[in-house]
Amino acid sequence: MPKSTRSSTPATPAANRMDAGIGRRQRGRPRTRATQSGVRARRVRIDDVPTPVVRSQHPALGQPELPIEPAPGPSGSESQQARRDTVWIVGDSIIRRAQTNMDCEAQIHWMGKGGAGIGNFLPLLSRLDALAHGVAPTVVVIHLGTNDLVSIDTFCMRQRIRLLMEEFRTRYPSVCLVWSDILPRLFYYGAQSNASINKKRLTLNKWARAMAYRLNAYIFHHPQFESCPSQLFHFDGVNLSPEGTRLFRDNLQSCIIGLLRSFYY
Repeated sequence: MPKSTRSSTPATPAANRMDAGIGRRQRGRPRTRATQSGVRARRVRIDDVPTPVVRSQHPALGQPELPIEPAPGPSGSESQQARRDTVWIVGDSIIRRAQTNMDCEAQIHWMGKGGAGIGNFLPLLSRLDALAHGVAPTVVVIHLGTNDLVSIDTFCMRQRIRLLMEEFRTRYPSVCLVWSDILPRLFYYGAQSNASINKKRLTLNKWARAMAYRLNAYIFHHPQFESCPSQLFHFDGVNLSPEGTRLFRDNLQSCIIGLLRSFYY
């Protein structure tokens, strides 16, 4: 079997360690669930992980400038282990609309609810836990917060994000947590200023990165959406267009596949 391709990342200051993508791989033995909790938070971007399938990704929407050579997938006993991995994806209407079968060996369970906010996370998580009969997943991806931007002030939002992550880590100390950045919108209903709400969103994303770093979680970024290309959004300025939903789903798939592979290489 050919050796897997490894990429090196230049050293960065401690404040910027989250830009390093998926963390270093252990040599000589695979990383198991028991060692996942020792990995620090870092950014997981489509630019940093193997991309098996990315549909019609236009350069203006964030296509990587440098070619990426996909790493070979697990084989033998590693492949059998990967098929036993379970991923839970919890979120709002973006997750509900993106729900589909992914080209991924792991078992994916979706729990998306229209209008859901950060306060809905634990009830949604409990529903997934009941469906799984108490069997803990390998990875949990959280995509929430957009619906709270106008109605909840920044201080309360910070505390809710902190409590959410801490409660999750208490319930599932060895499960890999991935926080998905809050996406922008073209229009925020009820806001006096779209610019001020977007600034608040960026502040909260930065806060979530700090919390994830402290709690050994991962961060999933969406660089293609930051400039708010109109073709990625529905005409209402709130929901994603079919093209935006496909791009979000493809990014999410790449994130999950790259993350799971990093556990075994």
